[in-house]
Amino acid sequence: MKKEILIPQEWEDVTLGEFIELSLLDINSFASPIEYYIKMLEVFGNDLTDIVDFIKFGDITSIINQMSFLNTPPEHKDIKEVTINKVTYKLKENMNDLSVGEYITMETLIERDKLNSITAIPTILSVILRPVGEEFDSNKCNERMELFKKELSIEQVLKMSVFFSTGVR
Repeated sequence: MKKEILIPQEWEDVTLGEFIELSLLDINSFASPIEYYIKMLEVFGNDLTDIVDFIKFGDITSIINQMSFLNTPPEHKDIKEVTINKVTYKLKENMNDLSVGEYITMETLIERDKLNSITAIPTILSVILRPVGEEFDSNKCNERMELFKKELSIEQVLKMSVFFSTGVR
């Protein structure tokens, strides 16, 4: 039986949502490193339930080697906007200009969902990354969080983080 396995080749291939799921995996909580790598492959959209018992150790080793980019950080470039589904989303230009409503929305969502520094990324982006010219609307945050998890690569997010982590240029 042949089965195609999706293997990301670079950071650009890893979505924000996949990165968050990967960050929650702890290799020490698995019975073996192989189970950990199988779970990683599942995070990337692979259903291995019907073939996991038939995958050869050499194949797993080859797959792990193909994902070696995960061991090196992506390039840090400063990007301030991204296009998703033909809509351009732009970061808030100055983080010091967050409105009280924007700040309270972020804090409330982070506390409500008990988010950490990685799982909070979509929440923060849902407030500070909006279509060009759009005013802040907290009712759009949940929808935007899901959109960003699915459509933004972690590489894009990390390139934006250089900008929004400092709040200044």
